[in-house]
Amino acid sequence: MRFNYAAVLQDDAQQVLNRFLNSDLGVLTQSKLDALKKFQKYPEYLDRAANLLGKMHYMYPVLQARKLFFEGFFVAKTNRNLDKEIGNKALSYLSSALQFQENMPQVYWQMSFIYGYNLLQQDSAEYYADKATTLVPSWQLPYAGLVFLYSDKIRNYSKAKFYLDKINQIDSNSLVAHYSAGVYYETQGSFELATFHYKRHWKLIPHLFMRIQIWVIFTLTLGIFQKLNPNTSVPLHWMHPILWLMEILELSII
Repeated sequence: MRFNYAAVLQDDAQQVLNRFLNSDLGVLTQSKLDALKKFQKYPEYLDRAANLLGKMHYMYPVLQARKLFFEGFFVAKTNRNLDKEIGNKALSYLSSALQFQENMPQVYWQMSFIYGYNLLQQDSAEYYADKATTLVPSWQLPYAGLVFLYSDKIRNYSKAKFYLDKINQIDSNSLVAHYSAGVYYETQGSFELATFHYKRHWKLIPHLFMRIQIWVIFTLTLGIFQKLNPNTSVPLHWMHPILWLMEILELSII
């Protein structure tokens, strides 16, 4: 009974970790508020599961690593801009996670994001993205983070193209590949190419419900953005779900 309860406690967190590795849009496109509400319960559940099993159980260090990952993820999620305090606090959790499980790719992925966005240390961002993809060679998400970083934040397009090429070498027709290409071209003003890739990305989303859910999130975000920034043009990658919703709804996808 104790082992079964421990399994139940950690099951949802394990599914989310798997969805990260699958670059699942359903978990990656949640609003920050929804994500924080969802993930903040995981460290407590994982800690309870680990304590139920006991320190001698083979899953104990794995569960502790996952707990610390979500604690770091939760901290980093609060701010994706330059913020050394947030970045260092998140890194402390992630570094502790590696003490329990040194081959956890999701930890290296988040470390890449933190170094890139919170600390603006590009060399470290690249290093940890490579560590993540060494563990999971088919994983495009760490490289996508670098495409976004170099395209949208740093505007180093040669670097962005380098990592976009790495994504395409894995799978040039994936959701991540087309969305990354859209961001890459949009930030350079190549709106025709950006629109092509955003449209391909949108059509590849596998379920009608997920498409509508993402559309609602983007629409609500767009309304808030326009109220707060009435004189600022809306980024194209915010608009593509709205522009193509009716076309997508006509496809047979369920």
